[in-house]
Amino acid sequence: MNSSEIGKNLIKKYEGCRLKAYKPVVTEKYWTIGWGHYGAEIYEGMIISQQQADAYFLVDLRKYEYYVNVIPIVFNQNQFDALVSFCYNCGAKNLQRLCEDRTISSISKWLPAYNKAGGKVLKGLVRRRAEEKALFDQDASSGTITMMRVTSEKLNIRQKPSMTAAIVGKLLKGNTVQVVHIDKHRWAKIKSNGQFVYVSAIYLENS
Repeated sequence: MNSSEIGKNLIKKYEGCRLKAYKPVVTEKYWTIGWGHYGAEIYEGMIISQQQADAYFLVDLRKYEYYVNVIPIVFNQNQFDALVSFCYNCGAKNLQRLCEDRTISSISKWLPAYNKAGGKVLKGLVRRRAEEKALFDQDASSGTITMMRVTSEKLNIRQKPSMTAAIVGKLLKGNTVQVVHIDKHRWAKIKSNGQFVYVSAIYLENS
């Protein structure tokens, strides 16, 4: 899954774009530039063009999208966009802490808690988390079905989420399926011929 324009605009709204390197917090190890691009390659006094800033943004966006995509939960577009924004700001480790062994509703509940920097609550982070939560919660109660594509040559469809469960069908590489949920053991609950069955989510990717 990739970020929508809504998700991209949310990130840009809070990151802002500065074409000269800066440190939002003086104790930061590295410098920041563009749309919140941070790293060892950025140095004091560095200046870039808007085109370079936009290029950095796309590279960073793909990285944070990947971190959200590997979470074993099926998110709708709004939830995905909100978490990419969160990860862009808070990093992959905090994203993992937020989502690990949690349901959609508990992720929503805990998302606003990440509003501190240096142990202090920051108004900007409070506002950002609130907007991310509002986006995350939008249409979340209606349920989510995500289309995913099979990546293995053959994939067994099982009656239950277990390697010992009865095989009730097979999928071929390139087939798409409707995924309702992926559990922490990487079993995907899919809708097939009007029934709910299971496949290994290891061999699925977002279509």
